[in-house]
Amino acid sequence: MGITFTAYLGLTWILRLIAPLVSLICAAPPGSGAAKLARGIKERSEAHRRLAAWGRGRARGDRELPLVWMHAPSAGEAQQARAVIARLRELRPETQVVFTYFSPSARGFASEVGADFSDCLPWDLPWVLRPAVRALAPDLAVFTKTEVWPTLARELARAGTPTALVAGTVSAGSRRLGFLARRLLGPAWGGLSLCCAVDEVSARRLRALGVTAEVRVTGDPGTEAAVGRVRSGAGTRLTALPDRPVLVAGSTWPADEKVLLPAIREVRRSVPELLLVLAPHEPSESRLHGITRRLGDRRTWTTFAEIEFGRSSFDRLEAPPDQIGTVLVERVGALAALYGLAADADGPGLAFVGGGFGRRGLHSVIEPAAAGCPVIFGPRHERAPAARKLIELGAGFTVADPGELVAAVLRLLASESRRAGARKAGLGFAHEELGAAKRTAELLSGFLDSGSKAQYHTHCSHT
Repeated sequence: MGITFTAYLGLTWILRLIAPLVSLICAAPPGSGAAKLARGIKERSEAHRRLAAWGRGRARGDRELPLVWMHAPSAGEAQQARAVIARLRELRPETQVVFTYFSPSARGFASEVGADFSDCLPWDLPWVLRPAVRALAPDLAVFTKTEVWPTLARELARAGTPTALVAGTVSAGSRRLGFLARRLLGPAWGGLSLCCAVDEVSARRLRALGVTAEVRVTGDPGTEAAVGRVRSGAGTRLTALPDRPVLVAGSTWPADEKVLLPAIREVRRSVPELLLVLAPHEPSESRLHGITRRLGDRRTWTTFAEIEFGRSSFDRLEAPPDQIGTVLVERVGALAALYGLAADADGPGLAFVGGGFGRRGLHSVIEPAAAGCPVIFGPRHERAPAARKLIELGAGFTVADPGELVAAVLRLLASESRRAGARKAGLGFAHEELGAAKRTAELLSGFLDSGSKAQYHTHCSHT
């Protein structure tokens, strides 16, 4: 405990010392990079007041209802949280939910998770969090993946609120397994009342981190949300892709595109009609500009908006491949539907998932697998248990460089039986995981029974 206290004391003084710098950033001219940083700092700095105000503003009758505080770091984990919230509300319709997130990537998605109130997570400092925890007085707090914030966990414990972890995932190379991280975060891990892991491997690693509560393997609750997005076709007005071989490359980063785009050019030597649908992870103006420069001649590519809203058409994509070979998706929200359209297309449909060639980590491979697409991704997938499982089942294929990507795409395009086997395995994997959100919600529901919080508080006072 001594090292933990010392670390937090040091962090406290560091934050106090940089306060003048933060003030200067907040005074930056509008439109500058510093101004964007300032908005983020201001939003997080005031989040505890907004959370506390919502808690104090709850109607008297609502204060008698169970309240769950659900936290997810970014958009991917928010999808997992969304599925659990939906199932929890089926079991306990009276439950109120507060949802917090850390990454700006989850901000736009926060309104869709089904919470009564959502906001970014305040700074992980005791004097910031304590008023919010007191005002909210949640009956249960739920973290996702491995996003257990130590000061928040400690303040929740002080208030007698049990904490749980859902979709628990720990990769072999996780820094949380290091000695210092385990010492610093040990009290937070040890304070969990319930831990739900995505698989047995992560369950063992969570115990190694210091989790003393029961660890249950419930699966990945995000699968349910992914399957729902694919089946609904939400996010696009399109109803079909052209009768050509299609590769949908989703959530790509520059590191992925450096491998992907040269590989596609090489594949087209053998399969000139291949259509690439490219959906970058962050389709900002600067990112799109960089991609279009690499795509080259404007006559060889079109945008998703031009097709979807009638300024162009897929009839145009039937032109010779030296005219239109790439569709650039310049917005978010359509990727799951595009995977589904690729899987259902008359021509062969494949998926490439980004993140595996950079440091940010592989994005979700569940959506394309649930759609029935063979899934290709880069070598950095150690933090994605689903990717490991898809490789084992023959539904996922990892590549290390452009040459391997070319070979994988050509093999899959040339073999209908190989694609059919991958499709069957991917759909089977998604089906097996469909109950994860319900299993997780059933375990969480037990903490909302009358008197459960008081029992937890009594237990804490004797430990």
